Amino acid sequence: MELTKRNCIFFIGVMSILGFSQQLPAQSKELLEAQLDSLIEKGRELEVDEPEIALDLYKSSLSLAKANDLHIYRIDALKELGYFYRYQNPDSSLYYFEEALSVALRYGKPGDIMRVYGATGRLYSDQGNHVAAIQEFEKAVHQAEVVGDPEMLAFYYLDIGSSYSQIAAYDQARTYTMKALDQATLVNDKEMIMSIYGNLGILFNQHDKYEEALAYQQKALQVWPEAPELQVAYAKINLALTHKKLGQFSQAMVLLNEGLDLLKNSNDAYGSIACHHNMGSVFFAMGDYAKAKEQLQVSDSLMKYHNLQFPAVQNELLMAQIAFAEMQYAYALQKANSCIRYCREFGVLETLFEALELKSEILEKQGKPVDALLTFRKAGEMKDSIRTLANEKSLNELHARFDLSEKERLIQLLNQEKALEALKSADQQRQNLVLVIILSMLSLITGLIAYGYRKNLRLHKRLKESHRVISQQAKQLQQSSEEKTTFFSNISHELRTPLTLVNGVLHSDHLDEENLQMARRSTRQLEHMIDELLDLARMEMTPVEIDLLPQAVSPLLKRIVYSFESLFVEHEIRFEVRLELTDTIVADLDITRFERVINNLLVNALKFTPKGGCVTFLAEVEQELLQIHVMDTGPGIPNDELSYIFERFYQAQNQAHTSQFGTGLGLAIARDLTHKMNGKLQVCNRAEGGACFTLTMPIYEKELEVQEVSDSRLVSLEAIGKKRILIVEDHPDMQQYLQKILGAHFKTTVVSGGVEALEVIDKQKPDLIITDVMMPEMDGFDLIKQLKENEGLYQLPVVVLTAKGSKEDKLKFLQLGVDDYLTKPFHPEELCTRVYNLFENQRARARWESKVDESENEESSPPEAPDLIERISEYVVASMGGHDPSVGDIAHHLAMSERQLYRKLGELTGLSPANLVREIKLTHAMKLLQRGEYQKVEAVARYVGFNNTSYFSRLFFKRFGKRPMDVIT
Repeated sequence: MELTKRNCIFFIGVMSILGFSQQLPAQSKELLEAQLDSLIEKGRELEVDEPEIALDLYKSSLSLAKANDLHIYRIDALKELGYFYRYQNPDSSLYYFEEALSVALRYGKPGDIMRVYGATGRLYSDQGNHVAAIQEFEKAVHQAEVVGDPEMLAFYYLDIGSSYSQIAAYDQARTYTMKALDQATLVNDKEMIMSIYGNLGILFNQHDKYEEALAYQQKALQVWPEAPELQVAYAKINLALTHKKLGQFSQAMVLLNEGLDLLKNSNDAYGSIACHHNMGSVFFAMGDYAKAKEQLQVSDSLMKYHNLQFPAVQNELLMAQIAFAEMQYAYALQKANSCIRYCREFGVLETLFEALELKSEILEKQGKPVDALLTFRKAGEMKDSIRTLANEKSLNELHARFDLSEKERLIQLLNQEKALEALKSADQQRQNLVLVIILSMLSLITGLIAYGYRKNLRLHKRLKESHRVISQQAKQLQQSSEEKTTFFSNISHELRTPLTLVNGVLHSDHLDEENLQMARRSTRQLEHMIDELLDLARMEMTPVEIDLLPQAVSPLLKRIVYSFESLFVEHEIRFEVRLELTDTIVADLDITRFERVINNLLVNALKFTPKGGCVTFLAEVEQELLQIHVMDTGPGIPNDELSYIFERFYQAQNQAHTSQFGTGLGLAIARDLTHKMNGKLQVCNRAEGGACFTLTMPIYEKELEVQEVSDSRLVSLEAIGKKRILIVEDHPDMQQYLQKILGAHFKTTVVSGGVEALEVIDKQKPDLIITDVMMPEMDGFDLIKQLKENEGLYQLPVVVLTAKGSKEDKLKFLQLGVDDYLTKPFHPEELCTRVYNLFENQRARARWESKVDESENEESSPPEAPDLIERISEYVVASMGGHDPSVGDIAHHLAMSERQLYRKLGELTGLSPANLVREIKLTHAMKLLQRGEYQKVEAVARYVGFNNTSYFSRLFFKRFGKRPMDVIT
């Protein structure tokens, strides 16, 4: 039976109506089996392009197979569900594989059990748990031996060898790989033989036996002349690495280019990422660091585009090696630490040893001999532990084999009445074996002692050098102290200047527009300095979290840069903007941090450019990278100070050219933020005079979809204009400010305290109240308490404006039952957005109440609208952090059918159950963030039921007008 995509959707709909529980007649079993075959096969075809339909097909197949006791199809459906979640949700994947194993052990054949064990082993291998993977593969091998399938034996032997290689147990890896070769040769499986030859080449490479590795890798290319392009590409990549290690760089580059050409016709992301990484490693070995970094940037861009993390292990290590070779020790240490973190996450031990040894060398170069020694010892201890584990396993296997053969011999000899001689012979052999093992261990211990002695000699030399470093560190500490003293002196000056100007305006008898503008500028300057100081404190206490999202670069730069035009005109400086970008150029950016970096560069150029000068802003694409140049015609930077310009507290000696002292933090913060967005910030002097700052970012071309705002999120001005808002605020200036914001779209009434507000509420019946907290006579807390205790007023929406931002105050507001609150200072657009949302919710509730069908059959009618929504909300919130309820779960909880639930919610709210659940999740996420229960966006997103943090952030911003990170900070 041939299934199309439309038929699949229709079939799922029919099965939903039947409830997935109809037991078909016996004569329909063959037809049902054919349908299940087609459903599962169609799910495999649609899994890449239409994952949601594929998931529904697998679940439908599982329900049908279970209802009709078709256990083999039930195993297949569970196994496909495990594969479906293998990368996006490993816990769910493991759950389905365990269910498949349970069914297979009870109803399946050895072949079914074998495949489930193999799938579970690959899942553990993907997670870096190679020991658990080996155990699962060995179980699969046992089942393959029962079945007598040499092809599957070769397959699982090769998996075991690969897992041993990942934990640096190379002898075991080679043993099992050779077993795989024997089995593949029996069935003449050329594809498997080609893969095995490639793996053997890699293993000999890791043992520095390059000639043997070269021989096996050349066999891999020759054994299967008609091999697909993808397998040939991987074979050429492996062969290129061997040529690289032999110093044959030109042959290596030819093979890598050939492999890359073959990969262009496939969708294999790992191959392309590995190819560019290996090109970078060849360029690094040749000493061409610039080209090496170019290839690594391409590899990183592909990795981010395909949302892959495992290749970052090798990329981070190579970037650390390049930085170390260029003597950029701080950046090299950062990349080495990143590589170590990835190695531990994915269980890549060999690379972990390299990263730890590199870190030791970096720390030594930075003048930290003790830390370097500790790191070096750590790497050595880990290597010794792994080798000990591998040796223990080999000895255990040897003893097991010896005991087994001894027992068999004794039985034979007893049957032939020669038991006594056999026992003596066995004892002698055991003694000889023990003697050999003891001698081997003594030899090993002697070698370790000699090795440790050599290491101690090297340590002694390093400690001698450390005495020389101590004096240098003392000078650095003194210099740092002087820089901080200068910094605090400048801060004092910077704070006094704007405060003096503001104080002068406040005490002036003539508050004209010019004085007010000066006060505004001084206030902005104070705010900017305070932000820099707070950012410095945050960076030193906790790492700054970056929320990278795909952004079209050109429109974003236009919005940022053109806002500076009036400022440059005011300072009589010519401002030239050249944006040589298309709208399809996209970069992964944190908009707020990126805007901060650009603002800092433009303000810095403005600060050092004299009147009549020129500042040029140029954005272009060079070598597949975004390059932003900010050039000025100022005095430039002394050449001997260029390397220090991005250091914290550092200020150039050309401050005499400007009246502004600065804090020495802006450029340091800009560089740190740029690095966190995977970019680079550099500076140089221009030949024609002035300085040029260059920002470099990785980019890619992509048409970003423009998401239209749904009609349900729009509130017409005509409808909103009829609403009346009561403003309760005792400060006259704040009263005027709020009336200016809200008066254009609403009818507003202003009162100065809680007592007066209660009188106005009785007369005018406002639709919404905006209140301050600290007021005379009756404060905001008492006013809200009285409103919530009044049966006729408790549903009146209340928004609180307060300067109190502590967790205790926020919790008190929520306990009183306020609908929303804003912490001062706030943005006018945010206030309007929250007011619009409250009115939308009010209108939705009115629709629910007006559309309740009172004539519904009492025996089957669902709960009333408010109770229905409340029960759904309570059930969804109670399920958070564990099971993510489906529409069927919610309907079952309410004692309704799914059909009834869809119809009832459609009548009451115009929303589907899925949209209502999403609204409940977003609202609860906002409450959790406001209470301060979560400090990371990813954590709260996963708790409320969103696996994709970027998708959650977009929905949150669309719903509340601000990002989750803004609520946290």
